[in-house]
Amino acid sequence: MTRHAGRLLSLVLCAASVACTTHPVRLDNIENVHYDPTRPTEVKSEACGTMLLFAFIPVKVRSRQLRAELAIQNQANGGVLTNVRVQERWLWILFGTLLCTEISATAYPRVP
Repeated sequence: MTRHAGRLLSLVLCAASVACTTHPVRLDNIENVHYDPTRPTEVKSEACGTMLLFAFIPVKVRSRQLRAELAIQNQANGGVLTNVRVQERWLWILFGTLLCTEISATAYPRVP
């Protein structure tokens, strides 16, 4: 392998590894929070991203967990989320992969 080909391969591998990282999702501790356990609501959100050209061009992949988290918090209307479930799935598409994150939870309204 020539020196130029080795550098090119290293660059491609570094670029591909960056596409595999995501933003952290924070789920708060609800020990000292007061909520009404008699009015549960099931909430669910999903966000997807695409890896085009088989992992060389990420499109909204790194932000899908964050987008799903923000969407489920909006659906909960400031309520307390419990029993949180996160599911990842992927699907081959013509020139890459579709990656989706689904978050579902039980939301309880906060009590002042």
